[in-house]
Amino acid sequence: MKKAKSILALLLALIISVSGSVFAFAAQTAEEDAENSTPSTADVVGVGSSISAKLDTPTDVDWFVFDAKDCGLATVTLSHNALEGADESASFFKVEVIGEDGVFIESFKSAGGQKDASVSFSVTPADYYISVQMDRQHLETLTYTVSVKLDKSALVEKENNNTYGDATPLTMANKTKPDTLYYGTIDKGSEASGDVDYFKITVPADYLLYPSIYNTASNTGNYSLSIVETIDGDGGVTVERSLGTLKIAENEAQKDGSAIGVKAGTYYIKVAGIEGSVGGYQIRIYGGSASKIETEYNNTSATADIIYVGSEITGSLFDANDVDCFEYTTKGKNGGYKITLSAYSKKVTNGQWSLVMRNESDGQVCKLDATVNEAGVAETDALPAGTYTIYVTKGNNFTDDIYTLKFEAKEVKDEPEEEEPANLIEQMMSFFKKIGDLNWGKFADQFMEWLPSVNVFGMIQDIMNSVIPFLTEFLFKNT
Repeated sequence: MKKAKSILALLLALIISVSGSVFAFAAQTAEEDAENSTPSTADVVGVGSSISAKLDTPTDVDWFVFDAKDCGLATVTLSHNALEGADESASFFKVEVIGEDGVFIESFKSAGGQKDASVSFSVTPADYYISVQMDRQHLETLTYTVSVKLDKSALVEKENNNTYGDATPLTMANKTKPDTLYYGTIDKGSEASGDVDYFKITVPADYLLYPSIYNTASNTGNYSLSIVETIDGDGGVTVERSLGTLKIAENEAQKDGSAIGVKAGTYYIKVAGIEGSVGGYQIRIYGGSASKIETEYNNTSATADIIYVGSEITGSLFDANDVDCFEYTTKGKNGGYKITLSAYSKKVTNGQWSLVMRNESDGQVCKLDATVNEAGVAETDALPAGTYTIYVTKGNNFTDDIYTLKFEAKEVKDEPEEEEPANLIEQMMSFFKKIGDLNWGKFADQFMEWLPSVNVFGMIQDIMNSVIPFLTEFLFKNT
């Protein structure tokens, strides 16, 4: 009997527990107001709550509003009973999210066979409106539920981040943390008053940055991602300089940019809508180190990277207009140089590069062409002292693949020794040639400086004292 009572008590507690859960869920799910057909009469749905409704007629529109009290990633979900048969693939509901300023943010649709459909987007403390209306088909008995969640820990832009001074700090993805994905929303078009999102990234050393941008699954648009740095402009005014721009079209789910080499410092990621595009996007900046990389901004000889004999540089052209410049200075004692340009990863099949070395007078010293399938090699003769610039540009077919540039010195050949003259005549001719090559003007100047320090008359007297006895004896013997 005690055992039966214990089991009965346990079942009763379980029923109460389940009932409590049901009641708690029901308490969070409200019913729509019949007069919610405009934004001004929208039903309030709390974050973490839901509201059920029904489209009474094909022209009925239901409006809801939620207050995002914090920055984060909001998710709006529409749920309904799944339909089968002919109604399974038909789209019954179209959902749009509108900002409190009336600007479109996101949208999605729900087919008959779907139990849930949702969209996620970054939010700031503000009101957001949700409209639900008929899409391609109406069923007056099909009820739905709208729910809202907010993830305050998600990596999202922090408005107002419309300038680099208010940029949202961003952490690079890497091998140990590859899923560092940031969410953002362009809530106005690309006009002068449009929304622009800035993120800030700090690079501890020379790095290769790989940018990626993604369209959301439910709403796609045309967006641009630029990596920029700030420099001193005219009059000491700080201006932005783009190191490269990546664009995604509305029919693309993901776009990956080529590597951009940067020095240690602070850089900004600038995202904007193109052609008036608005909506949600995601970005990721992957960072990778390399032993020696080309670093932007090196598009001119004035900003060229310095290279040395033995340099092996990893580089990339970010777009078809990018130019990579490298500078080398020689003192003139060399046997010439060898330059090799080759693909690093061969991720494409028809990309090309063109390389030209020029002297200080902009004269061409050597040139080579390379493809992702075949390295290009150029050699120079011995170069006179001076500074030389190497330019790497796109070939006939652009590639954003990474390349490797090797700069090597050729062996210095010793000058051949002059042969000894074969006879006395040639020796004399060689002697007089060397005499003729002397700088007699310099000799005269040095001789005149030396002359006052010598007792010339004493020297002449000594010579006469030596010569006279010889002449006397010579004359005596021959008379």
